[in-house]
Amino acid sequence: MADTSARFEVVLTQGAEQDLEAIHDYISEFDVIANASMAFSCA
Repeated sequence: MADTSARFEVVLTQGAEQDLEAIHDYISEFDVIANASMAFSCA
């Protein structure tokens, strides 16, 4: 079976970075912190 994994460079605009931080903060406040960290962890 062929390896289908690939790596890509991701560049975030300042607005997108702020949006992701807001989503993380919301999850942290209304869900458990482990889920917030897991949602944005990089493998």
